Amino acid sequence: MAHRNDLTAWEAFGLIIPAAFLTTPYLWSYDQILYLIPVVWIAVRLVDRTRGYVAPFIFMTVLVLGSIVGPVDLCETRSDLASLLTTGLVAASALS
Repeated sequence: MAHRNDLTAWEAFGLIIPAAFLTTPYLWSYDQILYLIPVVWIAVRLVDRTRGYVAPFIFMTVLVLGSIVGPVDLCETRSDLASLLTTGLVAASALS
């Protein structure tokens, strides 16, 4: 309880949601709608840091293109492990 004030609620959600996806026994791409919460938080932080919309636009573009890789790879390999790319990108962005 001593470290309760180290993270804001947004920071906690930004880390808990990707961590929850990493600990589930499945990684289905369509279940990642919950990433909306940390993605919005990351975009708002990018706008605050850069005082512009270019960085959030680039982040969202990379995230969308990375998210497309998962279903395409699933069709070719029948393995949904490529959806880890989205989880990794959201988790890394939330930590930075």
